[in-house]
Amino acid sequence: MRQAWDAYGLPQHLYPDGGKEFRPHRATALAQRASRSTHLEQVATALGIGLHRRRRPSDGGIVERPFGSFNQQFFSSLPGYTSSTVQDRSPICLVEYQIKFRRVKLDFAVV
Repeated sequence: MRQAWDAYGLPQHLYPDGGKEFRPHRATALAQRASRSTHLEQVATALGIGLHRRRRPSDGGIVERPFGSFNQQFFSSLPGYTSSTVQDRSPICLVEYQIKFRRVKLDFAVV
Protein backbone atom coordinates (compact mmCIF):
# COMPACT_ATOMS: atom_id res chain seq x y z
CA MET A 1 0.00 0.00 0.00
CA ARG A 2 2.84 2.41 0.76
CA GLN A 3 4.13 2.05 -2.80
CA ALA A 4 0.71 2.56 -4.38
CA TRP A 5 -0.24 5.59 -2.33
CA ASP A 6 2.17 8.15 -0.89
CA ALA A 7 -0.22 9.11 1.90
CA TYR A 8 -0.42 6.63 4.76
CA GLY A 9 -0.42 6.64 8.55
CA LEU A 10 -2.16 9.12 10.82
CA PRO A 11 -3.17 12.53 9.53
CA GLN A 12 -1.59 15.60 11.10
CA HIS A 13 -4.82 17.59 10.88
CA LEU A 14 -8.52 16.75 10.82
CA TYR A 15 -11.19 19.09 9.44
CA PRO A 16 -14.63 17.64 10.30
CA ASP A 17 -17.68 19.08 8.60
CA GLY A 18 -20.55 20.67 10.52
CA GLY A 19 -22.50 17.41 10.90
CA LYS A 20 -24.13 16.87 14.27
CA GLU A 21 -22.10 13.71 14.85
CA PHE A 22 -18.97 15.87 14.91
CA ARG A 23 -20.33 18.70 17.06
CA PRO A 24 -20.26 18.70 20.85
CA HIS A 25 -23.59 17.47 22.13
CA ARG A 26 -25.41 18.36 25.28
CA ALA A 27 -24.49 15.82 27.88
CA THR A 28 -25.83 15.46 31.36
CA ALA A 29 -24.87 18.18 33.83
CA LEU A 30 -22.48 15.80 35.59
CA ALA A 31 -20.71 14.85 32.36
CA GLN A 32 -20.47 18.50 31.33
CA ARG A 33 -18.78 19.39 34.59
CA ALA A 34 -16.38 16.45 34.26
CA SER A 35 -15.35 17.18 30.68
CA ARG A 36 -16.56 19.48 27.93
CA SER A 37 -14.60 17.72 25.20
CA THR A 38 -16.20 15.39 22.68
CA HIS A 39 -15.04 11.88 21.93
CA LEU A 40 -13.60 13.12 18.63
CA GLU A 41 -11.56 15.73 20.50
CA GLN A 42 -10.33 13.14 22.98
CA VAL A 43 -9.26 10.73 20.23
CA ALA A 44 -7.59 13.48 18.19
CA THR A 45 -5.67 14.67 21.25
CA ALA A 46 -4.62 11.13 22.20
CA LEU A 47 -3.30 10.51 18.67
CA GLY A 48 -1.63 13.92 18.34
CA ILE A 49 -3.94 15.05 15.52
CA GLY A 50 -4.86 18.73 15.20
CA LEU A 51 -8.66 19.13 15.17
CA HIS A 52 -9.92 22.18 13.28
CA ARG A 53 -13.65 22.89 13.42
CA ARG A 54 -15.47 25.24 11.08
CA ARG A 55 -16.22 28.60 12.64
CA ARG A 56 -18.77 29.55 9.97
CA PRO A 57 -20.48 27.73 7.06
CA SER A 58 -18.23 29.39 4.48
CA ASP A 59 -15.25 27.52 5.99
CA GLY A 60 -16.66 24.26 4.59
CA GLY A 61 -14.75 24.47 1.31
CA ILE A 62 -11.68 22.85 2.82
CA VAL A 63 -13.82 19.78 3.57
CA GLU A 64 -16.28 19.78 0.66
CA ARG A 65 -13.99 20.66 -2.25
CA PRO A 66 -11.82 17.51 -2.11
CA PHE A 67 -14.98 15.35 -2.16
CA GLY A 68 -16.21 17.14 -5.28
CA SER A 69 -12.85 16.71 -7.00
CA PHE A 70 -12.68 13.03 -6.03
CA ASN A 71 -16.19 12.47 -7.38
CA GLN A 72 -15.41 14.13 -10.71
CA GLN A 73 -11.97 12.66 -11.25
CA PHE A 74 -12.35 9.15 -9.84
CA PHE A 75 -15.86 7.95 -9.08
CA SER A 76 -17.35 9.29 -12.31
CA SER A 77 -15.27 6.77 -14.27
CA LEU A 78 -16.66 3.77 -12.36
CA PRO A 79 -19.66 1.74 -13.55
CA GLY A 80 -22.86 2.54 -11.68
CA TYR A 81 -21.79 6.08 -10.81
CA THR A 82 -24.74 8.38 -10.21
CA SER A 83 -24.06 12.07 -10.54
CA SER A 84 -25.32 14.56 -7.98
CA THR A 85 -27.76 15.96 -10.55
CA VAL A 86 -30.38 13.93 -12.42
CA GLN A 87 -29.56 15.68 -15.71
CA ASP A 88 -25.96 14.43 -15.60
CA ARG A 89 -26.85 10.81 -14.88
CA SER A 90 -26.24 8.17 -17.47
CA PRO A 91 -29.30 6.42 -18.97
CA ILE A 92 -27.68 3.15 -17.88
CA CYS A 93 -28.11 4.21 -14.24
CA LEU A 94 -31.85 4.55 -14.81
CA VAL A 95 -32.03 1.09 -16.39
CA GLU A 96 -30.04 -0.42 -13.49
CA TYR A 97 -32.38 1.27 -11.02
CA GLN A 98 -35.47 -0.03 -12.83
CA ILE A 99 -34.10 -3.58 -12.86
CA LYS A 100 -33.27 -3.46 -9.13
CA PHE A 101 -36.62 -1.91 -8.28
CA ARG A 102 -38.47 -4.55 -10.30
CA ARG A 103 -36.53 -7.28 -8.46
CA VAL A 104 -37.38 -5.75 -5.07
CA LYS A 105 -41.03 -5.45 -6.05
CA LEU A 106 -41.10 -9.11 -7.07
CA ASP A 107 -39.46 -10.16 -3.79
CA PHE A 108 -42.16 -8.37 -1.80
CA ALA A 109 -44.94 -9.72 -4.02
CA VAL A 110 -43.86 -13.31 -3.38
CA VAL A 111 -44.25 -12.94 0.39
